Amino acid sequence: MDRDVIDNVYQLIVLNKTLGDTPGFVWQIGKSYRVAGQRFECSRILHDDTAYHFNGQSRWVVFLKASNGEEFKHAYYENASLEVKRGVPEHLLV
Repeated sequence: MDRDVIDNVYQLIVLNKTLGDTPGFVWQIGKSYRVAGQRFECSRILHDDTAYHFNGQSRWVVFLKASNGEEFKHAYYENASLEVKRGVPEHLLV
């Protein structure tokens, strides 16, 4: 089975299914988000190849980073309507 390798993801747009293909929520590398009253920075957006290979689900994972540098998985999107933008701008790469 052929699988696409998706890397260098800069932005993940979750499309609003109830309104058609209009943008619902946008995750972007380097942008800060408020979760439970605290601010976190979106650090990575990855395509979970394991979920696709074993379960047949297209799963995307959004990672957030705290101010102390600790990173954690925050959101999963399985078989969702998404728009993926690739090519992280140079000024966001560390």
